[in-house]
This record gives sequence, structure tokens and C-alpha cells, in this order.
Amino acid sequence: MNANLLCAAILNAFFLLGTSAVAAAGDQTPLDKVELIRQAQKPRFASLPKDAPKPVLYFLENATVPSCGLLASEKSSMITPMLETDPGENFPNCLEVTDGAMFRYRGVDGYVFRYRQRDTREDVSTVYYFVRKTSDGLQPIDKLNMETTLKNKSIKYIAAWAKFRLISLENEKDSQETSIQHSIISDAAIVNVSRNSETGSCRTVADTVFTESGIDPVSATCSAILSSTSLVRGKATYFIVLIGDESLLTKGQIFSVRDNKIHRAADLEKRLSSDIGSGNILEVKEALRKYLVSH
Repeated sequence: MNANLLCAAILNAFFLLGTSAVAAAGDQTPLDKVELIRQAQKPRFASLPKDAPKPVLYFLENATVPSCGLLASEKSSMITPMLETDPGENFPNCLEVTDGAMFRYRGVDGYVFRYRQRDTREDVSTVYYFVRKTSDGLQPIDKLNMETTLKNKSIKYIAAWAKFRLISLENEKDSQETSIQHSIISDAAIVNVSRNSETGSCRTVADTVFTESGIDPVSATCSAILSSTSLVRGKATYFIVLIGDESLLTKGQIFSVRDNKIHRAADLEKRLSSDIGSGNILEVKEALRKYLVSH
């Protein structure tokens, strides 16, 4: 089985329940009411833009163990808590914020931060915190913070998963069931494939993680979502999705990602139409590979 298909098919098996006591949306802590742990502050993570939220470690008044949160900017006077431990309590407490990544969804920048927390004297866990940055400041993305998160993945992959999951939640509103097996998540782009069993319609949303491509979702009447895969060629990545239409014929969708831009490769779909018609995803992938080598 293709590595992307395998990863997607067992996606839920990698879920790890986060144990953080995250603050509710809207809760903020005044910066002048805490003691910053200066030596624990880190420079901006290389994976984040300059205007990204800044992680801070601090003690609440009379607390003996550290908390951690985010400042919307260098001039912010309020902290958006990721994990706060009240005075008199010892666990859980924040050890360090280790990484961060950005994703863009619906015209708004979203961020994920990874931090380590001590749960007991012996146990330490890794937790992810999701937040969006708007003109009003930082807003926790509760739908993601309250869910399970992925284990043993890069921070960029977690950002891609966040965008993928938000699209899946939008699908649910339209009675579109996202196919985990046939969708694809990579560090730089996602392909979310869903189907409405009542209307028999399939929808494919393909986009980059750090920007928004502006390409419209691909909607089509279909009997089933058949298969998907990806192919890396040089600096470009190609995503292939096969669906069965109402006449039980196989239709293909091919997307190309390069330099953080994605577009639908309709010309390749036309050139490979006979291979697509076979319904064999490996045959389509090999035909695409040969075409790219010769061109």
C-alpha cells in the first residue's frame, strides 16, 4: 500500500489524548501580574513568521511551578494561557514550549505550539495548543484543543492536520463525510476528500498549509471514493484522487504543488485519461511518473 494511503488509513491509530488544562476561550492573564521566567524565553521559532505569537513561561502570583502562554505581539499586555497552574497546585505544570508552526484557513492565520508538561513527579507528556490570530488578538481554537492530537509527527504536519480537521468540520455541516482513508496530509499541502451518501456527491478540497490557494473545491456526482496517492518529482508534489461516477466509470483528479502553490492539473488528467479509466491507482501513478520523466 502507498505510504500516503497507509498513513491516512491508520490516521486515527496515531491519536494521543492531550492532558493539558487549557484555559477557556477568552481567558487571559495580565502580563504585569505574573513573573516571567526570563532565562526560559526563546527566540522566535524558525518555522514561524516574525509576527507570530510569542511563547512565554511564567509564574502566577504565589505559584511555585511554571505556566506557559502566548503573547499576540511584543507589545501585548495580556497573556493567552496554554497551561496555567494555580498557586498551591503542582501538576500539571509547563516545562517548555518546544516548537510552533502556522497554517492559514478562511483568511485567518492559525498557529499550533508544542509544549512539554509534567503530569506527575514521574510522568511528562507532549501537548499541542491551537490558536488563531485576529485583529482582536488571539483566540484559542477550542474545536482542536478539545480533540485528540497526533503522536510522533512533525510540527508542520500537525499544522497541516489542523487545517485538514477544520475542513472536515465544515464538511460535517454539509453532511459530507470526510474519507480518512483516501484523503492526504503532508507537511506542505492537504487533500480532503468527502462524500454525501444521501446526494451521492463527492467533494475534494486541495490546498497548501501556509497559504490559501484560492482554487474552488472540486464537486462531482459519484458512487464512491476509490483511491488516492501522491508522487514527488523534483520540487513538485502531485496528488491523485480517483472516484467512481454514477455510471460506474472512474474519474480522476490531479493536483500539483510547487513553491507553496497548488493548482488542478487538468491537462494531466486529460493526458492520462485512459490510465485513469482503468481504475488502478498504481497504474495511474506510474503513467504520471513516466510522463514527468519524459517532459
